[in-house]
Amino acid sequence: MQKTISDFKELMSLIFAYGSKEAIMLMTNMQQLNYRIADHSADADNMELIPYSILLLCQMKYNLTGIKINPEYWFRMRLSDCSSMEKY
Repeated sequence: MQKTISDFKELMSLIFAYGSKEAIMLMTNMQQLNYRIADHSADADNMELIPYSILLLCQMKYNLTGIKINPEYWFRMRLSDCSSMEKY
């Protein structure tokens, strides 16, 4: 657990130092959500962090490669029932 926290803090530092304005904004909002979850751990919903993570990954890919990707690809890659979601 301590290694994960250390890695996350390093990631935040790297994004703040080298990331675009958009990446820094996403990381900041994500960290604010982390603080809210920590303060209200009894009724916390960690699933709220997933969209921030996906958007941050897409933003970093764009920053580093100039390639824009649709965040929906992450869901298709990770969720087995994604095709049933397309109906909605």
